[in-house]
Amino acid sequence: MMPIDPDDTSIDESALDETVADVELEQSLDHVETRAAKPGSPQPAPAAQAPDDIEFDPEAHYFNVRDKQTIRKAVTSDGGQLILAFLAGCVGLAVAIYAAFIQTRPWIIAAAVVTPPSLVYAFIRWRLWLGRAPYLYRLLTSLGENADDLLESHRQKLIAKGKLPSDDPPKT
Repeated sequence: MMPIDPDDTSIDESALDETVADVELEQSLDHVETRAAKPGSPQPAPAAQAPDDIEFDPEAHYFNVRDKQTIRKAVTSDGGQLILAFLAGCVGLAVAIYAAFIQTRPWIIAAAVVTPPSLVYAFIRWRLWLGRAPYLYRLLTSLGENADDLLESHRQKLIAKGKLPSDDPPKT
């Protein structure tokens, strides 16, 4: 056995022959479909050439936007309604704070008209978003997390407080 010299840069040609695959250009191009274009017609942009069966191919710059969620669906969802309620509450509080510092009749009237309904709307939407679940559970599930253990621990706490009936059969 010969010792290995770390400074030896010679290449063993037989090892390379065994590991390198010979690929001919003609064979690899046989698998590519070419589309015939009319002579003199302008070539469309790559995004316009995307066939309908390709849904998402970022390397070819093909993006299917038909399956995206519409703005109406996003706004009418529970999370969208919560965001709108949060914004309404912030506007109501901002008007009230501004009226408290400025103390002019038009701003006080505006605060008296805008603040109570916006805060009531925000509170009602928040309670509807929560449902009967704990806040942390609702937050995690709306973010796509699995929080079933939180729901079970909340249920056990309610049973311990006597607010929910126990699942255990009564002892006789």
